[in-house]
Amino acid sequence: MNARRARGAASGGRIEGSGSGSDSEVDVGRLIGLVGPGAVALLVLFSVTYATAAILSTPGSTLDPRMLAGIALTVGAAAIVTIGGPTPIPWWRVGVVWVVVLADVPLASWAVPIDQPMDYTGWYINASSFLCFALALRGRLLGAWIGMALALTAQMCWSVVATGSVWRGLETNYTQPIVLLAGTIFAVGLHRAARRILALQAAESRLATEEALAEAQVRVRRERVARIREEAGPLLAAIAEGRATPADRLESGLVEAALRDEVRGGRLAVEPIAAAARAARRRGVEVVLLDDAPAEVDPTALERARTRVASLLGPIDEGEVTVRLSDGDGVSVWVSGAGLEERLDVARE
Repeated sequence: MNARRARGAASGGRIEGSGSGSDSEVDVGRLIGLVGPGAVALLVLFSVTYATAAILSTPGSTLDPRMLAGIALTVGAAAIVTIGGPTPIPWWRVGVVWVVVLADVPLASWAVPIDQPMDYTGWYINASSFLCFALALRGRLLGAWIGMALALTAQMCWSVVATGSVWRGLETNYTQPIVLLAGTIFAVGLHRAARRILALQAAESRLATEEALAEAQVRVRRERVARIREEAGPLLAAIAEGRATPADRLESGLVEAALRDEVRGGRLAVEPIAAAARAARRRGVEVVLLDDAPAEVDPTALERARTRVASLLGPIDEGEVTVRLSDGDGVSVWVSGAGLEERLDVARE
């Protein structure tokens, strides 16, 4: 089970357009710290920086309501893409960013005179670039570039309306796609590195699981060898020395049957069935234990079935009884023979 989880982890954490996987798999954003306290600190720094720039860009002592609306929308969009949620983030959050980068242009640009120097007045341009960069980091490369295209289109339209030419818009925005391109390369590399980390973790988990399984198998084999020596050793020695009694021969038959149960009986060759089968064999009953079912069964239901089988074997004094754990019409324990015919359902895990 751990190995399957590890393999699932290795395939998760997809960044849009850069590999296989699904949005429901391992959250790479959480793995590499794109959410959490660091993201909150980044949001606070972003909010303070661009709110200050917006205030400084407003002439006079009164802050234009349109500028306030632009600040509020920008900070809200930044919160949506930096705090919480899976990576890649849901498309509705991407849509909110698109709306904000479009709305910021009329809200912020028309709140200041066109002839004012472009120092702090272009705060919303860099803010839009940040939002698109954040989309790329959160696994939405296509969404980031669509957002950049929307922001640039709005800027060009404002430039034409306000100045009669696109040159003002080009002058203030030509560097923004370059910034996003660098951010895209960084985001792809970051997510690729995260997937490699997941693959290494998965490999380590598989190795640890395989080593634990191998150690468990060795331990079981050693326990079985020790038990065989303890049970069969004295009997074999008595037979080899020619001093075996009828009781020893009976005991050797019981030991042989118990060893056969361990090979063929699997999960049935344990207590309380083992003790009940041994007692029944002492009374002359031939008991056969067979485990043909898959590995995944409900342990609680199986334990109830073992208890029931032991109680069924108790009163039997003769004949042949077969107890089989099989996967026919559902996983079941069948008890048949010596006048018995009973099915005990055991649900899969």
